[in-house]
Amino acid sequence: MGSIVTRLLLEKGVKIVGAVGRSPEKVGKDLGEVTGLDRHIGVEVVSDHNKAFEGGADIAIVCVSSYLKAMHDHFAICLEHGANVVTIEEETVYPWSTSPELANELDHLAKANGVTLAASGAQDVFWLYLVSTLLGAAHRVDEVNGRCMWNVDDYGLEVASHLRVGEEVENRHERMAYSGRARSAPAE
Repeated sequence: MGSIVTRLLLEKGVKIVGAVGRSPEKVGKDLGEVTGLDRHIGVEVVSDHNKAFEGGADIAIVCVSSYLKAMHDHFAICLEHGANVVTIEEETVYPWSTSPELANELDHLAKANGVTLAASGAQDVFWLYLVSTLLGAAHRVDEVNGRCMWNVDDYGLEVASHLRVGEEVENRHERMAYSGRARSAPAE
């Protein structure tokens, strides 16, 4: 996801001043090389968050994990450096219902540093709720068929692990979680 975001930011003319990577294959390389741009952009991927903020970032875009517990320290570092945080992490859309203590802590940290923390991006609403929203506007629905497919390789290891790629699944119905058939019940 970080690679996709990097390409989109550069297309919009955003100046990228730092980049943090977790994998040894990325650290020390130019961000343009890591993201597959076939050109250097002059930003080295580093493993030290403090070094990444030496460029004076106003905004930190964080694409690491999907749960606030795993993301807390990443967000805190950015907020402590005075950077507004934008993330694709789903739980941060409204974290007070699932992780109220962590949400309050990050909220106080953001306010103390005069910055914000916001979740954005193509959340599950597009995959799960858009269909039901559109169906709600229909006068009559007799049948709904659907399948959602994408190449998980484009989204990295975090997404692949959430989708259980590489795991053995005992229950055939679990493998069919995103591929199903629903029929409307006759009106009574």
